[in-house]
Amino acid sequence: MPATPYATLTDLGNSVNAAALAAVSTTVQQVALQRAADEMEGYLKTQFTVPLVSWQTDVTECNCALAVYKCLRQRGWNPKANPQIKEDYDRWMEWLKAIGRNEVHPAGIVDSSVNQKTANEGASGFSFSSRSPQNRRQTASDGQTRGW
Repeated sequence: MPATPYATLTDLGNSVNAAALAAVSTTVQQVALQRAADEMEGYLKTQFTVPLVSWQTDVTECNCALAVYKCLRQRGWNPKANPQIKEDYDRWMEWLKAIGRNEVHPAGIVDSSVNQKTANEGASGFSFSSRSPQNRRQTASDGQTRGW
């Protein structure tokens, strides 16, 4: 299943000079964000359960930098006239590779394992074990088992 982009079209537009993307349709921009997110998740999944639920601006900036590069490659641009686009792309790819090597640990990420845990818990914050009905126990969200 494709990743959910970690940036919006507005984020993408704010990440680069507006003229750079003026000739790129919003459909192409959205596809670039999607493809960049797919690429990012290959690295992020080494430390997190993807998709991410929330993240800080570094993840959004990475998604934008990769998408801008993809958009401009499709549109066409002179890398010698504007080397910053490729430099940003390379810098963020190195950041992702460092995540994949477990050398960088982005702060503020909440991954989808939280949703899985929440789905297993009742409204009281307890989840029932799969033990037999006559020996039913509850496990509190703090990990302590309670027998009633």
